[in-house]
Amino acid sequence: MRIVERPAAAALGVLSVLMIACTENPFATAPGDGVESTAPSFRIAAPGLPGGRFVSNEEGDVYSVIDNANLSVRLDGVPLPLDERDAEGRTVVRWSRPPGSRVELAVEWAESIPLDNGTNLSLQLATYEQSMTIERAESIVIGPDDYTVNAGPGGERDQDSDGDSNLLERMTGFSPFNGSVCPESCDFSVALYIKRVERRVTDRIEIDGEYDDEWNLAEFDGRDGRLRIDEPGLSSEPGGGNGGPARFSAADSEPFQFLAMHDGERLYMVILGDGDVSRNTPVGDSGNPADDDSITLYLDTDDPSDGTLTSTLVVPLMGLNTGESDNSDSPTARARRFDFDSGSSYLPTDLRYATCVCDGSRQFWELSVPLAGLGIAAGQPFGLEVAVNDDSTGGNSATQWLWHSAPEADGSVVPGLVVVR
Repeated sequence: MRIVERPAAAALGVLSVLMIACTENPFATAPGDGVESTAPSFRIAAPGLPGGRFVSNEEGDVYSVIDNANLSVRLDGVPLPLDERDAEGRTVVRWSRPPGSRVELAVEWAESIPLDNGTNLSLQLATYEQSMTIERAESIVIGPDDYTVNAGPGGERDQDSDGDSNLLERMTGFSPFNGSVCPESCDFSVALYIKRVERRVTDRIEIDGEYDDEWNLAEFDGRDGRLRIDEPGLSSEPGGGNGGPARFSAADSEPFQFLAMHDGERLYMVILGDGDVSRNTPVGDSGNPADDDSITLYLDTDDPSDGTLTSTLVVPLMGLNTGESDNSDSPTARARRFDFDSGSSYLPTDLRYATCVCDGSRQFWELSVPLAGLGIAAGQPFGLEVAVNDDSTGGNSATQWLWHSAPEADGSVVPGLVVVR
């Protein structure tokens, strides 16, 4: 904040876009009351609000943050009306008080978020509070860097309580509602930051094919929202298999999705199939587990910019001709890892996993694997694609669904950029 002396000036036109519902200045001294007054003004700049456009909800509606940011100014708890903007784009607020008056100023910028139900949510972005004594007519300038913009002790500026402020997440294109931490150095090209949880959380997880409450602490959202596995991939089934792009909407069912977290040593993931009974055929009848109901992790942990994979990890839902869910404790465990540098395929002994068709008819994969074994280092970007291989006909055929993007024309997978923090 800085203060600049200037002569008193009359109020100009009312700003039509950012307007407080108040038509009179409660601090103006009435004519003829015999009290000499000063006429200071506030000149208030926005707190570095971004001018880019971001997705506001899953329906894809877009709007500009600055267009939806509302300014409110209170003096001793009473709202002040806003005047015109000055030549530098700052909002001007004029008022008057007797000399020597002690006042409490509170300034707030909040973004108006349109909700699906037709109402708006006020998302607090930045605040400024100051006690001051007014002695003369002066211009009080509140600049872009004068605000408090961090989450704050009570989380007033952190809607999803993830430790990152609303303003930081809005300026970097991340959602302030998904609980996904976006570090100070977050990169918009990163599709997913996988959160770290304490060891005491992961120690309570049983890799048994059942959903533990601890999974509620995992990352459910990436840069673009829920981690849904709904991009149609290649299919060897007749007619494209499993309903094609209309698979989920036509059946009014939840798409495949995944969630993830890590504890500094191991990566933990859950992959959920959908609940469409007519298309779920939990049968393991193929020598290649990728031709049965299974999930595939495509990994590029060497150089994610070179477009080449380092390994794949396939985890089948069912044992081969056993009629039972597969798991890493089974003597006939079928998970396979393939390393491209050596050309070898093997059962990874450091992988723990269990599967189930236990949430109604919904398929379920649960796994844990060492980060180092995959070549993943905290803070270092790597490539990841999470795919569901969906076998609805039996035999050696399947339709694939992907998280990050549809495959290239030649069938190659394009991993998303991921960071474990």
